[in-house]
Formats: sequence, structure tokens, C-alpha cells
Amino acid sequence: MKIRMFIFLLMGLGCLMGLTAALTWFWPHSADYFYNRGSELLADSDNDERWLSKLDLIRAQSAFDHAIELNPRFTAAYENRAAVRNLNGDLKGALADYNRAIELNPLNGSSYKGRAGIKSISGDVNGALADYARAVELNPSDRSIYMARARILETRGDVIGAVMARARMFEMMPQMNSQMDTNRDFFMRRDPGRWRGRMGIRYDRVLELNTNFTWGYYHRGVARSSQNDLDGALADLRRCQELPDNGFKDYAAIQIWLVQARSGKGTEADQELAAYLNTRANGAANDWPSQIARYLLNQISETNLFAAISPSESEWQQSQFWYYTGMKQLIAGDKAKAIDCFQKSLNTKTRPYAVYVSARNELAALQADTNADQNQNP
Repeated sequence: MKIRMFIFLLMGLGCLMGLTAALTWFWPHSADYFYNRGSELLADSDNDERWLSKLDLIRAQSAFDHAIELNPRFTAAYENRAAVRNLNGDLKGALADYNRAIELNPLNGSSYKGRAGIKSISGDVNGALADYARAVELNPSDRSIYMARARILETRGDVIGAVMARARMFEMMPQMNSQMDTNRDFFMRRDPGRWRGRMGIRYDRVLELNTNFTWGYYHRGVARSSQNDLDGALADLRRCQELPDNGFKDYAAIQIWLVQARSGKGTEADQELAAYLNTRANGAANDWPSQIARYLLNQISETNLFAAISPSESEWQQSQFWYYTGMKQLIAGDKAKAIDCFQKSLNTKTRPYAVYVSARNELAALQADTNADQNQNP
């Protein structure tokens, strides 16, 4: 009896080993296996210490070929083979693969992004911009898409479009405050030589090209204000109000109040903003900008302002709510509450570009001041 059990046990173990061997034999021939092999090789192309050799590229493409043969609807395999073909200089083949990937999954933003890169290299600038626009719609948090669009626009000489593309990137990127060292030249503080880094130069150039560009005056005014260039800020914001475009008049009036209030001219700030509210020709009587203005003038409470946030614009307006409450706390001298408000403003998923720039700059300055105080009083 014991001998039979032992024999059955050996037979069962043999069957198990045979099954394992069979699985090991067939598994390497799956589409996923070949895709992973090719992807490992392709990943090395991003490694500064190892460049893909010609043999590596051949092996990678062969792996993706096998993956696609076994699964003709393997979207990721088409994407990665397109990347390999691009590295091989086969732009036509890369474009064909991205086209197939988009055909299989038209909601995958990375395919549009990859195809845009191929079109840009091939000279199809309009096609590239269209694909980048679609990629942004599908993946608004991918910073590289905005930067690629901006580079193309700059190459075409569309400086205004490039600046606005970068601004749109900052509006849509969530929680950028966790990357305080990113774009250090853009957010330099207290620089006696230049009020802003490369972006400041872009603003100057934009306004040289179009002296009636309302958006440019408004955003440069906001940037100058956060850099304590208050005279320059007021000049830009007042110029913004003089132009016929009504899109920024309300916020220019609000920013003028902030500049004057920070300068110690609270009474003048209140009088000018109140007069603007009484005479403004654009916007409804109780719209969002007017609620912000009333909050700054102490006509409504912080609770009332929060209650006025529209459900359809909740993230956008919440970022503004926290920014303006933070500025009011800062003007009142409560730095701790201001830091908390600016942090919450930056933590919203989307926010107006001017709010992003200002809240981030104010937060960086307050944190620097806090660190300096701690160093002086350990």
C-alpha cells in the first residue's frame, strides 16, 4: 500500500513538473512576453549611461513585431515600435504605427503626443500642433506636451502663442507647489537686476510685438507685483484697464487693490475698487469677480465668498478663493494663515495662471522668511 502511494506521488510530481515545463515552453511565445522584452531594451534609450546599439534596436523592433503578430490589437506594442522606428530614422513607419495605435484607442493621449513628435520632425507643423492639442485634452497633466507645443510655436515665431502655451501648462498642472525648485529662473525672488527670468523676457517681447495685448499686460503686472515692483505692476494693470478687451478688467481692478493695500495705501485701495464696482460695465452684479472685490472690501465674509463658488467652476474658483484669502491674511500680518491658504490654492487641480504664479511666489517667499527667522533664533 505504501509502495503504491509512493508511486502515485512520484507520478503526480512528474505530471506537475511536466506541466511546469510546458508552461515555461509556451509562455515566452506570448505577446506580453515579447512586448516586455522590447520594452526593456527601449527603456535603456533613456539611460544616460547606456545608448541603444543598432543590434539593440533590431532586437527591440523584432520583439514588438512578434508581439503584434500574436496580438494585432496590442496598442502599446504599436506605440513602442513607433518609438523604435523613430530611433532608427524610419519616420514613415513610426507614423504608420502611431496611426494604428490611435485607430485602436483614440482616447490614448500618449499616441497623439508621439505622433505629434513625428509630424514635427517631418515638417508637418500644423498636424503636430493639432495632435498636441488633442493630447492635452486627453492628458492635461503631462507637462512635456505643453513644452513641446511652446517650442514649436517659438520656432514659428509665434511668441505670444508660446507664452500662452506655457501659461496653460501651469494652470493645468496639479500640485506644482511640491516642486519648488522647478523653473527656478521663472520664480526668482528679489532679483535687483531683473524682475523675472526667461519668462519676463518673453513677456517684454510679447508686448513689444503687440502693444495692445491685454493678457500680457495683466500677467506681467501680476508678476511684477509679486516681485515688489509695485510701480511697474500698477503701470501694467492700469494699461490693461485702458484697453477695450473686457476679459481682464475686473481682475486688474482686484490686483490694483492688492498692490495699493500692500503699499500701505488701504484707504485709496478701497476707494478705487469700490468706485470700479459701482461703474463696471461688464459682468453680472453678483458674479464671481464682484464677490472677490466685495470680500476684499469687507462687504462680505470669507464664508460668503466660499459659498459663492460655482459648482461648475469649483476647482478654478477655489484656487482663487484660497489665494485671495491668503493675500488678505498676509496684508493683515498673519503669515502662518497666509502660508496655509497659498498651499491650499496650489493644491487645487486647476487654477488661473496669475493665481498660480502669485501663490507660488508668495509661498516661496514666506517659507524663505520663516527659515531665516528660525536660523536667527534657533
